[in-house]
Amino acid sequence: WRNGIYTFEQETLHQLDPIIRRWFGLKVAFDTPALSEKQFSGSILRDKPVGEFLDELIKKNKNMEYYILEGTIHFRTPISHAG
Repeated sequence: WRNGIYTFEQETLHQLDPIIRRWFGLKVAFDTPALSEKQFSGSILRDKPVGEFLDELIKKNKNMEYYILEGTIHFRTPISHAG
């Protein structure tokens, strides 16, 4: 992480919270609480926009989405628009 790359293996979104806060100045919230324990592997690059990292997470898990509001990244399961 000292070189601006944080590589993680089977870490939860909750465990990634301190890195996201420190590097991007954003808080993490879980509109769907179960998502806080979902595990991922990958890398976070400090010099890239946080959206690139988040979009990569979403590609790996189609049952999750995010939005950023007032300095907080909110994770939730997709809202069904069944009509």
